[in-house]
Amino acid sequence: MLAATALVVVAVVGWIVLAATARGAIVAVPKSLTCGDVPVTYDILGGINDDGVPTPAFELTAEPGTKCSLTIVIVNTGSRAVHVDTMEFPELTPGPSRGHLVMVSRDLESDTAPERDDDATGSAIFSIDQDVRGHASMARRFELAYRAPISTCQDEDYSEAHHGIPLVRTSSLGLSGTTKGAVNLLIRGTGVAGSDCG
Repeated sequence: MLAATALVVVAVVGWIVLAATARGAIVAVPKSLTCGDVPVTYDILGGINDDGVPTPAFELTAEPGTKCSLTIVIVNTGSRAVHVDTMEFPELTPGPSRGHLVMVSRDLESDTAPERDDDATGSAIFSIDQDVRGHASMARRFELAYRAPISTCQDEDYSEAHHGIPLVRTSSLGLSGTTKGAVNLLIRGTGVAGSDCG
């Protein structure tokens, strides 16, 4: 009886490790960012991470009329297929009270907005619902657009760092988990005082 129990425990642990290993093989990397048809370079920048270590990132300026297209590649470096459930962009949800650049759509004909906006985190969450075979990849393009802040009195320059995006929710062998992406954005803008500012 004890031997059978031990065998079951070993099998369950092996299954959990196998699923975690498969999910851990998924990496989200940047392919390109264009704003107004102008390519943005992925450069080494400071001020992205809390520790101040220079980090590769896209640096862009947000102002009224800004529209950008961000292409991200999901790479499966493992040998087992993994299901990509969602891609989440924290603090980039549409809405007047959030950041100055927000995710507004994905390049699918039937898909014009995030499926879910998480009010608690300000996340734009897109359903992907697609398998990525072992040693394969898939690209997804997302659109960003300028949204004015809820206050019209923001008259100071600002910068916003978004690192480790998107959060990729994956599943394998019936178990799910989330992996941080390798895409970093540094968004800068110039404040413009509104007419009702005193």
